[in-house]
Amino acid sequence: MPLAIRLAPFTGVYGISFVFAMIGCAVALLVLRRPRMQLAWLAVLVVVLFLPALPAASPGDHVVRVVQPNIDTETQFTTESLAQLEDHMAVLSQPADAPLIVWPEAPAPFYPSEKRFADYLAQVARDGKAYLLMGGVAHTESGGPLNSAFLVSPSGAIVDRYDKIRLVPFGEFVPRVFGWVNRITQEAGDFVPGSRIVTFPMGDHRIGSFICYESAFPELVRQFPRDGAELLVNLSNDGYFGHSDAHEQHLSLVRMRAAENRRWILRATNDGITAMIDPAGRVVERLPSYRQVSTAMQYSYVSGTTPYTRYGDWFAWGCLLISVFICVYPWLNIGHG
Repeated sequence: MPLAIRLAPFTGVYGISFVFAMIGCAVALLVLRRPRMQLAWLAVLVVVLFLPALPAASPGDHVVRVVQPNIDTETQFTTESLAQLEDHMAVLSQPADAPLIVWPEAPAPFYPSEKRFADYLAQVARDGKAYLLMGGVAHTESGGPLNSAFLVSPSGAIVDRYDKIRLVPFGEFVPRVFGWVNRITQEAGDFVPGSRIVTFPMGDHRIGSFICYESAFPELVRQFPRDGAELLVNLSNDGYFGHSDAHEQHLSLVRMRAAENRRWILRATNDGITAMIDPAGRVVERLPSYRQVSTAMQYSYVSGTTPYTRYGDWFAWGCLLISVFICVYPWLNIGHG
């Protein structure tokens, strides 16, 4: 795997999948005792040995405070319980030991568009003397809800927001053709997709934040570093998956996005897995799941772009075109004959 992952910055995850498919095909040919010459095409894998090595493991030179609140997704909030949670989140965001504080994807009804809650966020940022990146619910001009990431400046002003573009079917919206299917959550079917990539300015640097299972879309994630993001943050709330292996699966997705774009990625979650991932896809630090934790993690800003960041899924599209040509070619010969 360490050798194959060298392909990630060039071909994305699809190049690695192609290598595994080649190996699987080779094993099948051996089992079938096909002529050895049919394995000659495996020689192309030698190219991987000449690709640049993975970035060396090194400690980060910047600090971020990340909050994992571990809030039960089945909680029915009242005015009093929400106020208690807000106070608790403010306490967890201390001490003021980092220029950036990160909360996960909205684990509670957080509406930064409401003045009271906006004032609360401003106070948290001012008390921490830090930028605050957090997940909350915004609204379109027509009132449609948006799953969003907000950046609040140390002065308390909302710098900008990113609205989730790739929504989860049956979790955040119900496709029209399946309108009769029961909703997974109370708000499912109500969310509206965002329409723009946002990189947040933070002093002399820029950060990009994709939300939850947007990590499964490499073509989407690469647009943040392409637009100048030097640090990526994945805000997520996987509490709906309980204690299943979906948490580990989601972490693996984020690790691949880090390797493809050569970026540090902070995965900030409600109940786990909260982790810092380096540009080689290594998990540098990982918090215990299903626990309320607040800690400082280290990372570095990285500029520059990989071929995958710049050109996207050229390899996958190329494979598709070649496959179509191979399928059509015999018919072209028949027609020519």
